[in-house]
Amino acid sequence: MGYPIYDLSEHRRDLHWYLRQLEAALITALADFGIAGGRTEGFTGVWTGGRKIASIGIHVKQWVTWHGFALNVTTDLSYFDLIVPCGIEGVVMTSVQRELGERTPRDVWARTIDAVMLGCAETFGQVPQAGSVADLPLRQPDGAQR
Repeated sequence: MGYPIYDLSEHRRDLHWYLRQLEAALITALADFGIAGGRTEGFTGVWTGGRKIASIGIHVKQWVTWHGFALNVTTDLSYFDLIVPCGIEGVVMTSVQRELGERTPRDVWARTIDAVMLGCAETFGQVPQAGSVADLPLRQPDGAQR
C-alpha cells in the first residue's frame, strides 16, 4: 500500500489527472520487473494481461491527496474470491509474485518499494534522493522489522 501525499495546487488541480498519474507511476514500477502494466478503459487501477494488479482509492481535501493505492506484491489472492474487488464483477486479481512466478526475486519487497518511489518521482517530476528506500526500517507483512 502506498499513500502518496501531494499538494495538487503545486501540480494540477485535476483529480482525473492525478489518478492517471498514479497509474503511470505504478506502470513504470511494474516495468522495472518486466511486467507490462496498463490501463483498462472505464476502470481505475493498473492491469496486466486482463488481470488487475493495483487498485487506487484516493481522498483529497483542499487539493492535498490522502489515501492512495494497493499494489499486489506477494498478496494471498484467494481472499479476493470472497469479495467483488473494486465492485467489478468477474475481475481476476493478480500480483507481482504471480506474474513473475519462478523469476520472483528474493528482495521483491525492497525492489517494489524502490520501483514505486522512482515511478512516482519520474511521474511527478521529482528528483529521488540518493540511496535506496530499501535501507529504511520498514515492517514486513508479518510484522517483523527488517
